[in-house]
Amino acid sequence: MEPCTIYQITDPDNIPVDICFKTKVWKLQQKYGILVYNYMKALQYGTICKGQYENLIMFRRLLLLLNRYDIRDIVNDTLMYNKITYSEIKKIIVILNNKY
Repeated sequence: MEPCTIYQITDPDNIPVDICFKTKVWKLQQKYGILVYNYMKALQYGTICKGQYENLIMFRRLLLLLNRYDIRDIVNDTLMYNKITYSEIKKIIVILNNKY
């Protein structure tokens, strides 16, 4: 297992692709936490929307997929470590950002 490396971003216009991917996934995790919180509030007040639970489950599944993606395939867009291409992963990120 690789040691944890601390990254200091000195030039925001020149962020490495793998670090950019990690920050996007972290932002999606934060969004998932907010969705779960809103769902719990809806349960408390009885204001659950149709499909809210199913959307939450699908978001979680896609988020798990993003967390398991090996970032070593990003730079060269290869399939050496993953079964899903990076372009498909980018589509998943766009869906999670826009749909939910």
